Amino acid sequence: MKRVTDENGNERQLTIVERQFWARIAAFTAQTVNSVAKGIDERQIDLDLNKLEAMLNKTAATGKAEAADRESPGKSEGA
Repeated sequence: MKRVTDENGNERQLTIVERQFWARIAAFTAQTVNSVAKGIDERQIDLDLNKLEAMLNKTAATGKAEAADRESPGKSEGA
């Protein structure tokens, strides 16, 4: 995944930070699937899935924040 489509339908390249987030999510997803395949422990599955969801939410929030920063590059924090 080298390109992503933003909310406006425009394609752009992923940033290094976004690539790192997606790599971590992919690795954790693989670990979760492997854990489920080895043995079913519902409590651990729920914990792992909650952690995966939190990672996805963090990635989505970071992407939105970066998009907002790109839209208003001249805006200062105190203004």
